[in-house]
Amino acid sequence: MAALVAHYKSGTSEWSRVSAGTGEPKGQIFRALAVIYPNQTPERLREWFSGKTKNDQKVIRKSSKVRDAIATFTDGSAGDAILEELDNA
Repeated sequence: MAALVAHYKSGTSEWSRVSAGTGEPKGQIFRALAVIYPNQTPERLREWFSGKTKNDQKVIRKSSKVRDAIATFTDGSAGDAILEELDNA
């Protein structure tokens, strides 16, 4: 958790953490790639992603496939219940 706080306090414009200098996928990006490409090994996914340019990595993070995969990671039901307050207001 401390690493996340430090990352967000660093002033970076990037919300997703990528290890410094390596371009390796971290957290949700890596999980998304694993969901999208279940037949690829984690090592292969890391190798492939880290071989991309910084610009390509940014584009990949914003792709609809990655966003759709990330959307499956959380159950929005608790948030949906809270949002219902607005429906009933």
